[in-house]
Amino acid sequence: MSEPTVLDGGHLSEFVGGYTGICGETALAVALAAANYREATPQDILDITAAMRAAGLAEANGASTLAGLAAFAKTRSAVVEQEYPYQADNFPGVDWANLLLSFAGHAPMVLQLANGQALSDAVTGAHDESGVKYHFIAVLGRTVGGAYLCADGDNPQATTGYETYTEPDLAAAQPCALLILKMGVKTVALPTGYQDINGAAVAPNGFKVVGAIRALWEPYSAFAGDPLEDEHATDVAGVTEQRFYGCVLGTKPDGTAYVAPAGQLVADLRADDAAKTASLADAAKAEALAAAIKAFL
Repeated sequence: MSEPTVLDGGHLSEFVGGYTGICGETALAVALAAANYREATPQDILDITAAMRAAGLAEANGASTLAGLAAFAKTRSAVVEQEYPYQADNFPGVDWANLLLSFAGHAPMVLQLANGQALSDAVTGAHDESGVKYHFIAVLGRTVGGAYLCADGDNPQATTGYETYTEPDLAAAQPCALLILKMGVKTVALPTGYQDINGAAVAPNGFKVVGAIRALWEPYSAFAGDPLEDEHATDVAGVTEQRFYGCVLGTKPDGTAYVAPAGQLVADLRADDAAKTASLADAAKAEALAAAIKAFL
């Protein structure tokens, strides 16, 4: 992978709402926020804690497992890149050091540490409380020197910046479970007059842009223009299309989106028209084809 960056998910303390065991929810709140290009808030922690307790994924005090955090993350439309649930304190069969090296700064991670009390910031010396066990932190990036930038809700400097933990620091804290999330699609502001309704970008003319087509259209909406229809099936199995002012977008059978410039479509229609003119039996068919061509001009 390329040189990492820091994925900014916010600086939060886990000591909110009167709970005593929500380090997992705190780390997950930061990781989910980082995956969606924003910073988490204390309310995010409380919302996740309440939802996990209601779903039976957390205890009354908020204590949770990595498996529970992963299950909840999926309910928030997060995509789990890799998941290594707790098996034993020595993390048998998992090369956690190589995983952190590969993904830090590229994908937010939630790391569980059997001996969390061993954590001490390599720069400031700020350390976690004595007695902290099976603690969760979020790993978000690396320093130039190779240490890891982490969001540790138990650390006294949690709200002022990220904690710097070296690989030996983490080894002393005994990694024992790991969740790696995939980065989400970075969205941009919708054009003026559009509304975001249930995941659809609704144009002023009422037509909707959704799913893979929206992901392709959104960054280039100024060039593609407004939709002139809703997405619809074509005569090719599994292929959809949607006409815009400046192009046609659609999806392939594998679900990925494609773009066809309007100019190319017009040329194809004209070529098709020339090939079929001799076989057109009546004026109505000719007029229909002419109207289709004009619609793309």
